[in-house]
Amino acid sequence: MRTPLIVAAACVVALAACSSDSGGGDASPSPSVAPAPTITSLSMKSAVHCQSGDVPVKVSWQTEGAQSAALSLDGSEVSPDLQPSGSDKITVPCKNGTHEVMLTAKNAQGETATETHRLKTVKQAPVNPPVIDAFTVTPGQCEGSTLAVSATYRTSNATAVSFEVDGQAPGAQAGLDTSGTANVPDVPCDGKSHQITLVASNAQDQSVQATQSVKGNAVPVIASFSVASSVHCDGSDAEVSVSWKSTGAKSAEVTLDGGIAAKDLPASGSTTVQVPCSQGTQKIGLVVTAQDGQQASVVHSIRTIPSGGGTKPVIDSFTLTAPGCQGDTVRVKATWQTTNAQTVAFEVDGEDPGAQAGLPTSGKANVPDVPCDGKSHQITLVATSASDKSVQQSQTVGPLYGAQQSTAGE
Repeated sequence: MRTPLIVAAACVVALAACSSDSGGGDASPSPSVAPAPTITSLSMKSAVHCQSGDVPVKVSWQTEGAQSAALSLDGSEVSPDLQPSGSDKITVPCKNGTHEVMLTAKNAQGETATETHRLKTVKQAPVNPPVIDAFTVTPGQCEGSTLAVSATYRTSNATAVSFEVDGQAPGAQAGLDTSGTANVPDVPCDGKSHQITLVASNAQDQSVQATQSVKGNAVPVIASFSVASSVHCDGSDAEVSVSWKSTGAKSAEVTLDGGIAAKDLPASGSTTVQVPCSQGTQKIGLVVTAQDGQQASVVHSIRTIPSGGGTKPVIDSFTLTAPGCQGDTVRVKATWQTTNAQTVAFEVDGEDPGAQAGLPTSGKANVPDVPCDGKSHQITLVATSASDKSVQQSQTVGPLYGAQQSTAGE
């Protein structure tokens, strides 16, 4: 009877041991918990200005522990399934108001994190762009190396205007009216076409342009031409010195009685001319030529006096200075020195200007009644000896512009 009890007890112990071993073999570790998502940055403008329609706004963000992101505007989702970190554009209506932009970050377990920013929209009145209603340019005369150009223009909605010459801003443009007439400076006078551009701008820095082309012919001008008005000779040809200055020309030639005495000369310079020695008057001229073929010319008279008795007067020096014109005529300042002269007198373009009594044989005086008419004029000094022998020397002054002409040309 006792033996079965022992066997049963052993089996109970064995079963308990088996049960304990089996339970220990099936045990597994507890699962790990994923971190909650976090938003590390959310950036966007706090205010935008607009005029109409919808306004695009860029939103940028960065997250940690998130698998996706989404953007909402005023409580409605507008951009789902975005990258955990990145940027996107949303649109807001252009009207005065404040909007809420919310970023939602979500991880794999569906946990979320949110951050909300406020965005203010400000509606502005439309800005009218500047308009060039009219623009014309009128070329004038060449003044040395530049061309006088007058511009007439009319603009709307502009607060400032300026000019460009061949794409470059010239000087002297301060204070231009937004509509009116102005001179365009620094336009080259070289026989080529040049672009004159009017630029009109408003307070918002919007601008508009209009362009016209002008071409200035290089009109040559003889600034001075000096040649003796008389020369004493001994029966052979007399060698006469001439000198000149010009602007806007590329070459010059000297003529004698209509024929060419010297050619291929520089635009400004000097040379000598062989004049036959005969009691009489001959004409020495100067012709200057511009790049485009335009010419200017002047002619002086010279008297040849063969040698013979009596002391001849000599003009040792003769210079002229022409001041600015204030009316229709100007008094030209003359300085001269003579030898063996008893009297001196002046001629203006071959005519006696009057008011010459008591001139010294050497000294200074004003030559009266020289016309201010935009032309060059020949001033001649005549020195006469006691034996009534005379000698002459001429200078050219001009072109001389009167006050009214000068103002119109500015």
